[in-house]
Amino acid sequence: MTDVYLFGTNRLGRQISFYMKEDARYNLLGFTLSGQYCDSKEAHGLPLVPFEELSERGGDFGIINCVGYSKAFSNRQQVDEVITKNSIPLLTYIHKDADIDYDVEIGIGCIIFKRSHILECCKIGNSNIIQGGAIGHDVVTGNYNFFGYGSVCGGNITVADYCFIGENATIKTGIQLASYTTVGAATYVKGNTVEYEILSPPKSDSRKYGRPLFLD
Repeated sequence: MTDVYLFGTNRLGRQISFYMKEDARYNLLGFTLSGQYCDSKEAHGLPLVPFEELSERGGDFGIINCVGYSKAFSNRQQVDEVITKNSIPLLTYIHKDADIDYDVEIGIGCIIFKRSHILECCKIGNSNIIQGGAIGHDVVTGNYNFFGYGSVCGGNITVADYCFIGENATIKTGIQLASYTTVGAATYVKGNTVEYEILSPPKSDSRKYGRPLFLD
């Protein structure tokens, strides 16, 4: 059993705490934040300990970074750097009901929700959040990407860094997403992107794109 604190008291932190209460692999000790943001000693029914106190205390525990919904890329990366700088293990959390296939590599600091499916021979980088959905075979991702509920990635896709893939979006097989690509909810991506590109479903096709799409 691994002793763990969750960095972040936001919705993501609350959700992971619910999961951990039912997960025998972990002993959830509480939450942590930078001391300036600790305006109480409790969060979601668990102790809230200033991060500075944890770093001085030391001990055999790890931290899961639950920063991610607001300013996900920059804030999440900054928190990762603070945790590792203080020589505290940055943990990956994979829900016990996530479906991870053979020969899949997953980096540090990731969060993978239940109802997530990752097929064979994928390489998932660091600090990705996979919030449910399917990632096809031989997909390679960089770092700090977000995959929303119901999103579908076909096989042989490359996702660079800092990409956001919204709910029910579908990425066609073989596509390359450049860094900082934003894919809106229910969007079908059938071509490679360039950095900072923002994609959304055509308004004329809103009825078609208002539900999960499947690959060609």
